[in-house]
Amino acid sequence: MLLTDLVILIFMSKQRTMSTYPEQSKSFLTSYTTMIQGVIPNLFVVACLAFLLMIVALIVKLLKSFDEEDSSPASGQVRVATETNRLLPKEVVQFSYGTCEGEDDDEESGKCSSNASGDLYDGKICVICYDQQRNCFFIPCGHCATCHICAKRIVELESKTCPVCRRYIHKVRKLFIP
Repeated sequence: MLLTDLVILIFMSKQRTMSTYPEQSKSFLTSYTTMIQGVIPNLFVVACLAFLLMIVALIVKLLKSFDEEDSSPASGQVRVATETNRLLPKEVVQFSYGTCEGEDDDEESGKCSSNASGDLYDGKICVICYDQQRNCFFIPCGHCATCHICAKRIVELESKTCPVCRRYIHKVRKLFIP
């Protein structure tokens, strides 16, 4: 009897533990799955939003770097022409070659002092010899580019073409400049 009582006692204890364990595990699993069902989708949404935020931040950073490159061409990089670039510079730089710069009183009287480089830019010196003043023009093109000596040499000895437009010269007329 001792042996049978022991077997019954063990069997009953196993049934008791088996009956109480699934109830506890069911309640624990139910609460755990409920928690997982609520938290996991929220974590997924938060992770997706963080990823999208990082992509937007990278795009903004990239756009700022392109904007800084366009605004500072002095950094040694070649500026690429696009439709959005200005056609004209922001500041207009005026060049005045061969004019009376800063001599306002002489400008009115017509007595501007000029140097050789100023005469070149004003179109007063012969383009052939760079020695004398231009004082003739070619017919039919009408260009006034040489002195009378160089013009005669072109018509009589050389190719008889205008040094500016390469058109055939029929005649040379002398200008009398006061």
